[in-house]
Formats: sequence, structure tokens, C-alpha cells
Amino acid sequence: MHWLIKNWDRTQALPAAFLLLLLAAALALYWPGLNGGLMLDDFENLTPVRDLDAGITTLRDAMTTNASGPLGRPVAMLTFALDQIAHGGDAWYFKYTNLLIHLLTGVLILWLTGRLLRDHSLAPARWWLAIWVAAMWLVTPLQTSTVLYVIQRMAQLAALFVFAGLV
Repeated sequence: MHWLIKNWDRTQALPAAFLLLLLAAALALYWPGLNGGLMLDDFENLTPVRDLDAGITTLRDAMTTNASGPLGRPVAMLTFALDQIAHGGDAWYFKYTNLLIHLLTGVLILWLTGRLLRDHSLAPARWWLAIWVAAMWLVTPLQTSTVLYVIQRMAQLAALFVFAGLV
């Protein structure tokens, strides 16, 4: 927090306000889709997570028994298990977590873009350009299926970790 206050530039206030508006717009755009249920292979892939409530499986098994791909999605399955433990099997909460991951990834994209343009000739407008790039991530229809299709959390987490690493 001290770093943020020490390095805050008043010219960043307006772009910061636009970032908040952008996040609110993305939230508003995706919010109606949170009411949809599970679909397609959500059911099969979330079975180990749903079995937690019934005591059929353990948290470790829920994380490690998914057969999708060579590694089986252990991080995504852990987040699903935590959603299941905290909120039961309600698909709304699974999608809500996906939406939060999407918004956080958008903030990381903005941060990365701003950092990349720091020493560029576009530096005076870097935060405005960064907001534009983040907006393209946050509100383009291309992301809709990834955010609202529950089992796509693995793809979202991969993007989140890549952008966090790049920042």
C-alpha cells in the first residue's frame, strides 16, 4: 500500500475511475448469465466435487481424480471444491467465482499493459491505452463462454496465472 501511495500520480485518477467503471460494466454484462445452470460436461467433471457433500470422496480425491488432460485440473478442481464447501452445489456461485477470476485477470492485463508502455513514446497515454486493452479482454463476447461455462475455470486460471507472472 505504501508503494501505491508513494508512486501515485494525480494524472492516474481519471484512468483509475474509468477502470472502476469498466469493471462495473463487465460485472453488469455478465451478471444475468450467472443464473444459468450447469451444462454439457460440467456435470461429469464436477461429480467428484459434488461427492464431497455426500462424504463419498475426500478433498484430495476431488482434486486429483479428474481425468481431463494429462494432469487432470487439480488447481481448478480445488477451487470448485472450495466453492462446493462454501456454497453447496449452486451453479451461480461457481459462475460467480469465474466472473471474479475474469475481472481480476482484466486488472492484471491493465497493469501489464501500463508497465509495458512505461518507457515507450506512448507513455503519457499509457493508462488510457491500458484501459482500452483491458476493456477488450473484459467485455468482448469472446470471453462469455469461458466465464459462464463453469468447467472452463481451468482456462481462466491459466490466463490469470500467465498474466500474473508477466506482471
